[in-house]
Amino acid sequence: MPALSTQAAGSARAYGRFKFNPFPARYYILQILDVKNASAANSVQISEFNIMNGASRLTTTSYYNWNLSFQAASNLGNTPYSPAGEEPVKANDALTNTKWLDFRSGAVVYNSIAKNGAGLWIDLGAVQESTGYQWYTANDSIERDPKSWRVWASQDDKTWYLASNVLGFTATDTRQTLAGSWNWIK
Repeated sequence: MPALSTQAAGSARAYGRFKFNPFPARYYILQILDVKNASAANSVQISEFNIMNGASRLTTTSYYNWNLSFQAASNLGNTPYSPAGEEPVKANDALTNTKWLDFRSGAVVYNSIAKNGAGLWIDLGAVQESTGYQWYTANDSIERDPKSWRVWASQDDKTWYLASNVLGFTATDTRQTLAGSWNWIK
């Protein structure tokens, strides 16, 4: 399928769809659309989110919250979106007993920040080929597990491609375990 090329309103960023796999990219965005039980959750959480090339986990240079404009929202420090000790960098520390938590998804607004639009902005440090991703459930609160999400990829932080679009997924209720692995859209 040829890549779609559309211009976002008021933005110089282009958006499209992947047309091959593996895909060489440096930047990724995990955009959370919904959680398992939004009426009971005040946040979204993931123990680990790994960009993969086959069975190999790619090492990242940084994980940030994203600010809904396809840019990193903050540095690795605490943000109004994540409590201390549960910052975005915890989503890729190779430890399933830590987690990233984002208050922008769920049933309430945290510190006057809209509840939707939770997500991670990921920088691999250089363009690398990848074939997909995997994520692990966190330690508690099954209602906070992602249910629907998109993953976007970019080589240059200007043109973004929809790499994965998952709707209505039901993660295992088992905590600190692999929820699943997904390949990029072909």
